[in-house]
Amino acid sequence: MAALKLAPKTNPLAPSTKPVSSETRTTDHAKAPNHPGPDDKPVPEQAERRPFEPGKLLIGDPVPPLSIRRWFRGEPTLELEPGTVYLIEFWATWCSPCIRAMPHLSELQERHAGDGFRVIAVSIDSASDAEEQIGRFIQNNGDIARFDIAFDSGATSRDWFQAAGQTGIPASFVVDRTGTLAWIGNPLIPDPKTGHPMIDAVVQQVLDGTYDLEAATRRARGEVSGDQHADQHATERQNLTDRMSRLWMDGRKPEALEIIDQLVELDPESSRDLVIRKVEVLLAELNQPEKAVEFAAAMVDGPYHDDPETLIRLSSILAGTIDPGPEGRQVGVLAAERACELVDDEPNTVATLALAQFAAGEAESAAGTMRRAASLCDPDSPAYSTFMSYAKQYESSVSSGND
Repeated sequence: MAALKLAPKTNPLAPSTKPVSSETRTTDHAKAPNHPGPDDKPVPEQAERRPFEPGKLLIGDPVPPLSIRRWFRGEPTLELEPGTVYLIEFWATWCSPCIRAMPHLSELQERHAGDGFRVIAVSIDSASDAEEQIGRFIQNNGDIARFDIAFDSGATSRDWFQAAGQTGIPASFVVDRTGTLAWIGNPLIPDPKTGHPMIDAVVQQVLDGTYDLEAATRRARGEVSGDQHADQHATERQNLTDRMSRLWMDGRKPEALEIIDQLVELDPESSRDLVIRKVEVLLAELNQPEKAVEFAAAMVDGPYHDDPETLIRLSSILAGTIDPGPEGRQVGVLAAERACELVDDEPNTVATLALAQFAAGEAESAAGTMRRAASLCDPDSPAYSTFMSYAKQYESSVSSGND
């Protein structure tokens, strides 16, 4: 088993389309006109560096060694040299997208052959006859895979692919001249600006020194910090939910309802159903309309002010058969009005406002609003007939009230 690791010396090499000697590779790189090589100026040795997050491989981290069981193509004794840019490609013989990416990776290898660039495709095939499968693949498809090919010992997949949180192949890892991981991605994904594979620009920028590694590193580390925060967040939410469930099972509903406030503050998006349930319980089970209205008003003005779905649900409860009192009815109107502002000209939302207005004793306004809801529907639709029926009922109640 051969292990590839960063070497302290400098001998940047560029691969050809078939295995060549170290001497030939060094000569190829020395001809590169625009990129520093061993004859230009030495690449300084790198101080020992550690990953940002132990056990993980992130953009901006020093890359770990490659552990190879067998080399099928390429220099088996070559080390990952400072001064050379590497594209480590994880693939398998059974992976159709991997095979589709190979011609383009071959083009990349040939385009930058004199620039100190090397593609190494590391197979993660796991079948008992994996080596035979890889050999047959190269024999049958060698014309599209014109770069170095190796078979993983298992450690490379663990220390690179899995440590980077990757779950699918093909997966490309671009390593800069200092042995730092610069980019991870699918080699087939196009750049939305150019339509060309995104990896093209990444490789070119890493080679010519214009790649913004600092920005990429910040993004990667920010994502890790965000994941850690999300994990803590999820744990806290689960603890609160478990506590609420225990209180509810013990019949201590008021205490359980108080925890909903904490859950809303922690994660409003995931707490919508709990908010609705709290209003329902306060109104229908605990007969505490004042608390129900106070809570609903706080939700309308606060975390759900821009959430039309939750606003509509709150309005429907407050306009329902259980009377929350005049203040509660008015909160129902306000919730529906805000929902209409957010989703203008949506007939069901407008109809919800009409229902809330009627429940609040504003029959004339409700009739006009319901007619507006009907006007937003196809005249031949059932919704149109339903809304017009309500509008006429509201108008009739206005006439009766005036008599």
